[in-house]
Amino acid sequence: MLANARNSALCILTGLGWLFFLPLDDFSRRNYISENALLPGQVEAYFGGSEWDILRAYRAEVELWASSEDPNL
Repeated sequence: MLANARNSALCILTGLGWLFFLPLDDFSRRNYISENALLPGQVEAYFGGSEWDILRAYRAEVELWASSEDPNL
């Protein structure tokens, strides 16, 4: 149990230390992030017809499981 707490603390400290190193030129200044990858308009906000069919089938299956009396399902 003590080893798990020690490993967790080590991982947290390593992560926090890494956050301080990220702004340095040697660690991240050569990375490129495309603005197109960050555009929220690239996401489809509405379901198409086939997605609705999948959703309805999934909902029917969940309702079947919920109404079942067999606890193993």
